Amino acid sequence: MSRLELVLMLTVAGATTCLAVLSCTGSPVQRHSSPGPVAGPQDSVMGQLPEPRLLRLPSETQSAYLKQAVDFEAGLPYRNIGLSAGRLSYIPAKFDPLAYALYWLKLPAAAETPTVQFDPGFDRDRAWLGIANFSTNRWDFGRAEELEYTAQHSTGGMILTAVVCQEYDELEWLIAGGLAPPFVKRVSPTVFSVGPAANCKALLEDDPANSYSWQFGGGLSIAQSSQANPQFSVTNLGDYSGTLTVANPAGSSTFDFSYSVVPASQYEPLHLYAIPSKSTVSAGEEFTVALRTGLIPQSQAVLTARVALLFPVEFAYVPDSFNTGAQGGDKWAVDGFWALQPSEDAFFLTYPDSWLEEVPGPGGGLHHMEISLAAAQLTPQYGSGVLCNLKLKCDKPGTYALSFLESTDVVVTSFTTDAGEVLWHDISNKGQPGITVLP
Repeated sequence: MSRLELVLMLTVAGATTCLAVLSCTGSPVQRHSSPGPVAGPQDSVMGQLPEPRLLRLPSETQSAYLKQAVDFEAGLPYRNIGLSAGRLSYIPAKFDPLAYALYWLKLPAAAETPTVQFDPGFDRDRAWLGIANFSTNRWDFGRAEELEYTAQHSTGGMILTAVVCQEYDELEWLIAGGLAPPFVKRVSPTVFSVGPAANCKALLEDDPANSYSWQFGGGLSIAQSSQANPQFSVTNLGDYSGTLTVANPAGSSTFDFSYSVVPASQYEPLHLYAIPSKSTVSAGEEFTVALRTGLIPQSQAVLTARVALLFPVEFAYVPDSFNTGAQGGDKWAVDGFWALQPSEDAFFLTYPDSWLEEVPGPGGGLHHMEISLAAAQLTPQYGSGVLCNLKLKCDKPGTYALSFLESTDVVVTSFTTDAGEVLWHDISNKGQPGITVLP
């Protein structure tokens, strides 16, 4: 996802400056090529990159299979680069149209594939990957985002790479061997209520984990687990901390997290629910569906909320029945979950009736309705309550259920905080009544 970031430490011909750029992240791709002496920007680079055999070999502790972009070899030559919140910015100057940085990468003992992968953010046609050839004492270049290496490219169990850009670009990581250690981005949920069975799950970055080691600091029926999504019961109120270590053949990482246990509640923390006002209706009778959230802690206060409500094609939305917050009262009244909002008329909303689309799947057709809510003043909201409500009706007798679609082309069922996007821990609508439509 793109975001505006401040690029610092830009060094061009000895001068330091600052600028704002739009940065974006990438992900590993599955195309690769073999490097060769004619496959790169040799004419413009060869005279400026150092000869491979002249460069020092780093110690074991200075190298790894995976290097974050900011871990370039600062003791080696580099040109026209700047740091940007975990990324390296390549910023060729008008009269110096080349930017590069060098990286030592440790070769995995048993590489999944003998390749080096890198992540150019913008113009892949102007970003090059070079691998030092210690047999020819030259640099072999290729334009693909994944390049093969051979025995000619290794020395002391390592390879030396150069990322070269002739236009502005950004880099997040490089990896040798085709497999990156997993990294935990987030553990969910951060709040549990006493009593019911619950589970934890982790959102990972980079490559998948094949082992998990959870350590919980209290409040739960277990103290540790090796499951990806451990199950447990919630026992004692309080604030606790824990760790999660994830690993795969490329390496491991440990993530520290905290969580709270609060009193029992009808609606579980960080769960999203679609609750019908009636479980039995007559054919053609309108009924209200409240979309509500369980407790959202102040540490994850909501700025915007997006929902894709999923319901059978036999149901129809009642036009103009949408109501922000709790049922009843003015359509735009600041109530329900949004009661912290300081002023009326604070919301914008998209719920075009034409966005009722059929979603194919087992058991018959389904519709989804896309709803986006945001407080215009972006006042953070927390607690629990009804996000919005609307009316549906059905002319065909039967028993039906409501749920949520995880994502569409436009909407991901999630909410945003000051720190970014967060998924509700559970959108299954488990435990809520079905709807029986009588003739």
